[in-house]
Amino acid sequence: MQDYARIWNEWTARMQSMQSEDDIPGMALAMIENRSHPRFKCSGVRDNRTNQPITEHTLFHIASTQKSMTALFIATLIDEGRFTWDTPVREVAPQFRLGDDGATQAVTMRHLLAMSSGIPADAQEDFDSRATRAEDLFEYMPNVRLRSRPGENFDYSNLSCAAAGYCGVLADGGAWGQLEGDFARQVKQRVLVPIGMTDATFSADEARASGDFAVSHAKGMLFGTNITDEVVAQPDPLSPAGSLRASIHDMARYLATHLNGGATPEGQRVVSEANLHETWAPQIRTEQGGYGMGWEIEDDADMTIVYHEGNFAGYLALLAMVPDEGTGIALLANMDNEDGFAGAALGQWIPLLTD
Repeated sequence: MQDYARIWNEWTARMQSMQSEDDIPGMALAMIENRSHPRFKCSGVRDNRTNQPITEHTLFHIASTQKSMTALFIATLIDEGRFTWDTPVREVAPQFRLGDDGATQAVTMRHLLAMSSGIPADAQEDFDSRATRAEDLFEYMPNVRLRSRPGENFDYSNLSCAAAGYCGVLADGGAWGQLEGDFARQVKQRVLVPIGMTDATFSADEARASGDFAVSHAKGMLFGTNITDEVVAQPDPLSPAGSLRASIHDMARYLATHLNGGATPEGQRVVSEANLHETWAPQIRTEQGGYGMGWEIEDDADMTIVYHEGNFAGYLALLAMVPDEGTGIALLANMDNEDGFAGAALGQWIPLLTD
């Protein structure tokens, strides 16, 4: 039986030391034990100009750790029989097209969420996400030159994940012309509210108005200029790939729901255990191990680790869990030090589970 108090105390002590060494202004940590019980540790400040403290309800941009939430949203639609993981996306959303007719007919939701659609990562470079709408993504993708056939290779793509989310929106009755807003509404209804993620919002304006919002900071400028969140204000046509603002309290409830097999700690069923576990299953091989649907998967020290990092516009996030142990961690910070901080945080935690 794990000594969670020891693991927690040692991990948080190491993390606070790392935070101090890297001059990270604010950080929030959580750990789930026994599939439901959370522990929290918040340190530092939301904004180095005001020195307001980080709390359990401080909002951070969670970046790509949201990808598993988009996959969970899709899983709820599959639970209802709207389509399957392997239904051709074209049957779900007729607006979906790729530059190759064969790939258009073959690509599935599994391919899109598992980053094996053939859409290359660098295709995003020519898509101006600050001057476009969600619908423009569907106009852009037929111009993308695919790197491989669907299902053949891993290629991390925000475009691919965003397309999956919006196709789900259309399958759930969303309106063309309102895809981004409908995505936020549907994910709130199907994921955020049922799980109890009461702080979370897709709106930059709502986050700022909350009064408990962490401003991002630039590395090496702790006492200088802040990076504000203006660069990720709406519209954000890649919203399903990572635009949510959430608190460490939200992230702990999200992890607990995963570790409980798709039910909240109070027992409310959010998603079926079968479709939840499908998102954790390796769908395609990567250099690190495998990629599921919104999750990376690694085998280390005779345990399977399911995790995802996120970094964007000066924010840093980590979600990780060891389902067989019933435990997981979350980290949110308001500076991305670009030195592998999230990976180091995970690397500090895993050995404590095997000591």
